[in-house]
Amino acid sequence: PIEYGPGDQVRKVATNGFFSYKNRLWKLGKAFHTMPVAVRYTEQDGAMDVYFCAQKVKTIDLRALES
Repeated sequence: PIEYGPGDQVRKVATNGFFSYKNRLWKLGKAFHTMPVAVRYTEQDGAMDVYFCAQKVKTIDLRALES
């Protein structure tokens, strides 16, 4: 099983390739459907990194108007 650290915020990717975070939908890709991903804080204000296992796969900007 895939496990993440205690500080990670884990989200499950839907079959359409999107996951929900902070009441918004973020596109990750259908390749990750049904898989858990971790959302982690970054040094940059408003930015979060998305990890699958130990690999960073995306950075999301919480300040962006579109996801």
